[in-house]
Amino acid sequence: MILKNTKISLALSILFVIGSAGVFGVSLYLISKKSTELNTQVAAIAESTAVTEEYNKLNVLLEDTESERTKLKEFILSESEIINFLSEVEKISRSFGLKVETNSLNVVEGSGFFDTLELELGFVGEAKQVFKFLEFVEALPYASTVAGYSYSIKTTTLDGRDELTGAVQLRVQIHSYE
Repeated sequence: MILKNTKISLALSILFVIGSAGVFGVSLYLISKKSTELNTQVAAIAESTAVTEEYNKLNVLLEDTESERTKLKEFILSESEIINFLSEVEKISRSFGLKVETNSLNVVEGSGFFDTLELELGFVGEAKQVFKFLEFVEALPYASTVAGYSYSIKTTTLDGRDELTGAVQLRVQIHSYE
């Protein structure tokens, strides 16, 4: 025969086991829910950290290349520097003893931050000086290229020197601001 105290102890033990199982189940559910929230937060922190690291790398790259970018800017004209560039080329051509004038000037829109300035310079002068001027134009320290040139003998002077007339076509990269 089972004593009444044993029955009560058994019932209380069963209730305790069921209660413990319930508390354990609820605890597992809450832990699972919180771990999902924690995983979401960890992913957000990882993404934020990656963005911050990328930003820091870009800042370091900007700082490391600042002097190089400054040097490169010297070789690319801005839209505001076109007139100064043309004046300087014409001034230097006069130092070669040539008569130079701008025949045509056209800005061709490019993609991105650079447009192309296409210009044609007409010249008249002694052959030797014309060739020196053409060498100078080919060596301009800008992002420029000689697209072409043409010349012809205009006259032969009394002292036997050839005077040439012609034109040189240049393409110069200019920085455009959008």
